[in-house]
Order: sequence, then structure tokens, then C-alpha cells
Amino acid sequence: VTRRQFGISSETLVYVSGANMLKISPELAEAWASILKAVPDSMLMLFPYGPNWADGYPKEAFVERMHKALRSQKVASDRLLILDPNPTPSRDEIKEYLRITDVYLDSFPFSGTTSFIEPLETGVPVVTMQGRSLRTRMGGALLKSLNIDNLVGESAADYIRIAVGLGGDITRRNAVKERISNAMARPPGFLDSKQYAHNVADLFKRIMNPD
Repeated sequence: VTRRQFGISSETLVYVSGANMLKISPELAEAWASILKAVPDSMLMLFPYGPNWADGYPKEAFVERMHKALRSQKVASDRLLILDPNPTPSRDEIKEYLRITDVYLDSFPFSGTTSFIEPLETGVPVVTMQGRSLRTRMGGALLKSLNIDNLVGESAADYIRIAVGLGGDITRRNAVKERISNAMARPPGFLDSKQYAHNVADLFKRIMNPD
């Protein structure tokens, strides 16, 4: 996968998300449009039609909804690239797409977990927002386990601020990329299922026997 095949210049800042279409609410689409508006030489790449969620999607309606969000921020529609490869890419193939991008945007309030792993494995800085429920804190929990708390927003405004900041600062992006790559090389606890199971078992024991 290369930028050239999509007509993307080397100077363009590429935001990307693998969030499923069913997670992309109007509020999330508006936040993404606001980020693109604040970072002029940027675009957004999506691959939202994963077969694990549904056999089919209202793709035309989704595209129009995304373009409506862009229009609301006066962002040109050609700054959005929605990928729909057939057959569906494998995990390794998804990583090849991610390697031509710069910043991964997690979905909110329905955070990613499985889709969060590939950008971390390729060292792409990931921006997420955490809420108060389990489902809204998954992405943030992964980043915090890597000791990278500054990519976790507490609100939509935080999320936008972090994404815009990364988009406008290549030095910071490279530093974050290095931190992620180093942390993932250890590897982190959430990729060690046996140790993680022991940790969870110990936690349950402490909860049930606090004394």
C-alpha cells in the first residue's frame, strides 16, 4: 500500500480510523470534521465496513452523512477517503494501510479495543476519549497501560485538541511514535493473556476478600 495509489501527497497529514460505521455517530463525525478544519493540509481515511459487525451497510447514506458533517465545517469532501476493499483486508493488510497514515482517531463514546491494537502495533499515535462506563474506557485503558496518558481526552473538546496538536507537530508525533513502539516491544500486559488472566484472578480475590 502506498500513498501514490490513493493520490495522497507526502506532505498531507493523514488521520485514519478503522471504527465500524455503526460506531460513527453524528457527534463523532462532527468532531472529525472540526479536526480537519483546524489542520488545513490534512485528510481522513476510513475503513468502516467490517463484516464482523454486519452483513451489509447503508453505505450511500453513511457517505452523505459524513459529507454533511464536512460541509458544516466548510471542509472539502475530497479530504475524506472511505476505503471498501474486497475482499476484506486481513490484520496484516490493515497494518499496511496504517503505515501510510499519521494519527489514528478512535471512536467515541463507543471506544475501540480490537481495532486499537493494529495502530499500536504499527506505532501510529492513537487519540481516544474516555467516559465513565466500561465500553467508553477501553481504548484509554490500553494507552494508560503503556503509560501514555496524554493521548486520552476527557471530553470531545479534549479529543479534538489532542488530535489537532499531533497533526500540527511532527516532532511530537515522532516522539509519541517512538514511545508507542518501545512500549509495544516489551510486550504490554494486555497482549500476554496468561499473565493478564492471573492479574484478573488476583483482582477478583482482593475484591471478594478485602481484608
